Amino acid sequence: MALSETLAEIKIPVYGIVDLPDHLACNGLFVNNTDVHERVTLLFKSTRWLSLQIETGINDVRRGPVPSSMLKMQRQPLRIPFVWDVTVTLDGRPFCGTIHYYASPVKLFGFQFKSEELFLSGFFHGTSCDEGIELLEGLQVLNGRADVIKQYDEPRV
Repeated sequence: MALSETLAEIKIPVYGIVDLPDHLACNGLFVNNTDVHERVTLLFKSTRWLSLQIETGINDVRRGPVPSSMLKMQRQPLRIPFVWDVTVTLDGRPFCGTIHYYASPVKLFGFQFKSEELFLSGFFHGTSCDEGIELLEGLQVLNGRADVIKQYDEPRV
């Protein structure tokens, strides 16, 4: 089944990138639908960044904005991250949360936001802080947007 067909069948709002840059392509979709959690994770590959993951779900899973597995993989000690407590509006929905950015020795950008009914989290590895914030500002709901979802099926990278 194509990514666009799977995304079209998902009932919860799924946030993603509406205008995929040329260097970025969706290369995976993980859907977890249980009695306790409902979440969708989009995985991307990039010729400029090492990785990108965006997760949308119902019922907060209470984990940090940067996966501990990513932090453990670093071979050099990480400096204390820059941390921002933020309130953002994404595609008309208000969210509160945090942004973490580890500038050195790696460029690791993570976020975790909550609205009344959703959580939205993700991380980018290899991005600058400015690129990460720009990407976050452009996140929009993909559901019901067949023209946008179609680009997720097209090979780009």
